[in-house]
Amino acid sequence: DGYADFASFIVPELSARGLPCALFPTKAPVTAGFVPPRDQVYALLAADYRGHRRLSDDERESWVSGHHKIAMLRANPTEQAGLIQALASQVGVDYLPKAPSHMTESQLSRLPASVYLGAHGLYHHEFGSLGPVELRAELAEILEWVARVRPTQEHGVWLAYPNGKDDREEHPGQVVRVVSDAGVNFAFTARKEVHSARAANLKIPRIFSQDGVDYLRPIWEKKA
Repeated sequence: DGYADFASFIVPELSARGLPCALFPTKAPVTAGFVPPRDQVYALLAADYRGHRRLSDDERESWVSGHHKIAMLRANPTEQAGLIQALASQVGVDYLPKAPSHMTESQLSRLPASVYLGAHGLYHHEFGSLGPVELRAELAEILEWVARVRPTQEHGVWLAYPNGKDDREEHPGQVVRVVSDAGVNFAFTARKEVHSARAANLKIPRIFSQDGVDYLRPIWEKKA
């Protein structure tokens, strides 16, 4: 996502071990100070918990892992803003509480060559929440931005789907087709399926550290 602590904590640790990595920053938080919807929600929940606690435990849990979170993930940017405003009114907060900060463009451009920069959306909404025309416009904007910030990258155009979500069931193949047409070479999804090498280019499964070695094993076996 491009949070500031990537530069201050993660990069030094990886560099000390000679390990390369990829970073997928979201554009608007870096260039315009936009606070991603997820961070706005968590900041409001924290403010409510530290304050009047107008939300019940069930309501709080719903925003973290229940139907409120699902609604946020599936909403487009305009709908997300409305949901967040409703939450702010419910908890009685008329300001945006402090949220994690992101890196600057200057910091991104100065990252070592061992860090490969990919795209990760404009506001961190799911690509499936947009129509094809809107998605094409967004991809053009974020891919041009990454190319401008890191113009010397030589291993293709990389992208991580916001929230790890590519196609939606109601529009199968739509997001991946638009991503492919935009010139993306490699795209990473949170789907658990392990695909064949050729089919996987735009649906490469993200590997979560908590999944451990057992999740990596079938990928190694397919490569072998």
